[in-house]
Amino acid sequence: MWILSIFAVIWSAVAASGLSETGASTAALPSAVAAVVVSLVLVVVVRRSAHDPALARVRRLPPWWSRGVAAVNIAQLLAIAAVAIGLTRLDQAAYIPAAVAVVVGLHFLPLATAFDQPQYRGTAVVLVVVGLGGAVLVLAGAQNVTVQAAVGYASAVVLWCSAAHVATRN
Repeated sequence: MWILSIFAVIWSAVAASGLSETGASTAALPSAVAAVVVSLVLVVVVRRSAHDPALARVRRLPPWWSRGVAAVNIAQLLAIAAVAIGLTRLDQAAYIPAAVAVVVGLHFLPLATAFDQPQYRGTAVVLVVVGLGGAVLVLAGAQNVTVQAAVGYASAVVLWCSAAHVATRN
């Protein structure tokens, strides 16, 4: 839950940094502060209800889970770097937030098995949809900062929802 909340704050910061380049720049700092507050409230409130024995289940981690998680996260970082560099070189930087959301979404598929969290499959699907939605915005002619804000905030909300769901329906 903590890790998903931290990455939700990072996605919110990505979105807010896009706002800081527009006339909505006055909303950038409050947006970032709100993201931290949402994460802290989520952790406090959800953690209180997370230990309900009626909702608990025993997770079965595969013997390779720690190496698998490391490999998935390294692959994700390399894919994000490749996407960012490739799209920049192709002069298609507007697609970077969308492509990163797709990469992050896809990385949840093997993590669902590694952490025995089937909920991560839903997280994967929704993040891929968010990324595809960002690509549609680019194709529709939206400004880069609009795409960045839309993908960033949507990805943050997906991660917060996933964190709450995993914590309460484990």
